[in-house]
Amino acid sequence: MRALGTLLPAALTFLLGCADNGKPSKLAEDRDPPNAACETSQQCRRYGWCAEKNGECVAGSDGNCENSELCRRSGLCSLEANRCVAKPGDCDNSDWCNRFDLCTASEGVCK
Repeated sequence: MRALGTLLPAALTFLLGCADNGKPSKLAEDRDPPNAACETSQQCRRYGWCAEKNGECVAGSDGNCENSELCRRSGLCSLEANRCVAKPGDCDNSDWCNRFDLCTASEGVCK
């Protein structure tokens, strides 16, 4: 039973793809070279983190979010506090809406 308590959080982290910092974790095959410019990085294409702020890549505009893979897949298409979130209407054309009926923006995600 104790093993289940140890494995469950690790399994959830793996399945949900979340890192401790609240941002989706990067996949190993998508690593950028050191000092890659934010606007040309995998992070930009995948998550909308195309602007540099304090040495980190962050979302800098609605356009960054709208052009990301994260928007197409999960409806996180609007900028809020340097990150991409779902707002009303963002989920409607996402893969998550089409595949899993997660079509309503609530608390920054499609539900």
